[in-house]
Amino acid sequence: PLCQPGLPALPSSEEDSDITQEELSKAMAKEYDSMKTFNVFKEILVSDLSQEERSNLIDSRWVHRRKSDGSVRSRLVCRGFNEQVHSRDDVYASTPTFSTFKLILTHGLARGHSFYVGDVSTAFLHAEVIQKTHVIPPSDYISELHPTEGDCVVWSLRKAMYGLKTAPKSWQSHVIQIFKGVGLDQMRSDPCLFKLVNQDVYVINHVDDLFISGYSSGVIQEVIENIRAHLLLKDVGWLTPSKEIQFLGRIIRHEGNQITIGIQPDYIEEMIREFNLEKSRELRTTGFHSSGSEDLEASEDAWSERSIKDFRRIVGRLQWLTGIRPDIQYAVKELAREITDIHPSSWKKVKHLLKYLKGTLHHCLHLRQVSSVELPEEINVFCDADWAGCPNSRKSTTGFTVSVFGNLIYSASKTQQSIALSSACL
Repeated sequence: PLCQPGLPALPSSEEDSDITQEELSKAMAKEYDSMKTFNVFKEILVSDLSQEERSNLIDSRWVHRRKSDGSVRSRLVCRGFNEQVHSRDDVYASTPTFSTFKLILTHGLARGHSFYVGDVSTAFLHAEVIQKTHVIPPSDYISELHPTEGDCVVWSLRKAMYGLKTAPKSWQSHVIQIFKGVGLDQMRSDPCLFKLVNQDVYVINHVDDLFISGYSSGVIQEVIENIRAHLLLKDVGWLTPSKEIQFLGRIIRHEGNQITIGIQPDYIEEMIREFNLEKSRELRTTGFHSSGSEDLEASEDAWSERSIKDFRRIVGRLQWLTGIRPDIQYAVKELAREITDIHPSSWKKVKHLLKYLKGTLHHCLHLRQVSSVELPEEINVFCDADWAGCPNSRKSTTGFTVSVFGNLIYSASKTQQSIALSSACL
């Protein structure tokens, strides 16, 4: 007897709706086994809860997804939007910047480091909950308790379940404690970057993904085993010459004297298909400037809610590309400025940029190895700005790049907040 029937299972996408019942049963059994292994919850009766705890019960549901290897992943998640959080600091967890990742790759290339990528299975289930939380189990759960009539079984969580608002913060706090215990110091420059005490070994933690760079594969293996004593760490692979791996959705390829960072062509091709641009000609520029009068007239047009969502979604997908495609940063920045006031010219700009990406589908970021290394590391910063470049607001745009050993680590194109009265004010 449970507190309520529970919610129906939810496929992650339309493509996941073809999952068979046999596959679901195996995947759900595996998830239950993981939860029991990590001692995620304790069964209690709802009659043992206070009135406040009963009013804050969180329900749960299954989410199913077919992975890239064809297997099925079933995850039991809490509907965390119902969770009452005492402090906002318990919600947010940091992730490393992509610039940190490029810097560690550049540093490792210059010093002949070895690179390792790992993945922590059922990451959140390792971490203890920050606050007392009670969850209504799914309808298919078989309880070991036998409540009386009118009573029911709920879970008192010991570990953080997926879907909780506080789960990411719980997991990050847990990882930091483990890393400190195995001799990894947290860096001040990036809270998700760790360094092995007195040794040239770095660990980047992005939620459940780990990237390790070190001067010796033996030392890295020792760090891996120390972490594996506390976490269920799986090997993704070693980044060695002539080999490529995937990390954070990017394709990292080691070519001996350089490392390239790219993306699966499908990511861009899907956007091209969405706009029916498969047969369109490729363009050599990233965008164009529309006249201010055209934009002002077009702003009076009404746009459907779906059209606005589609535009914002496509701009978000393009923004994700800018970390490895600095050539489109200005064009994407201009599109992002229009997400609150979309015009017909906005769609023309999107299509123009996609036609450019179609012709540069396989462009990637190159991080080259330097022939000799001298400390301190060579850092070059370049900055420039136009004046009154926006025809509507007359605001200027600033662009800058930061490179280490000649490799681009960080770049950006930003609209200035204030209006410069002359080029001397930039």
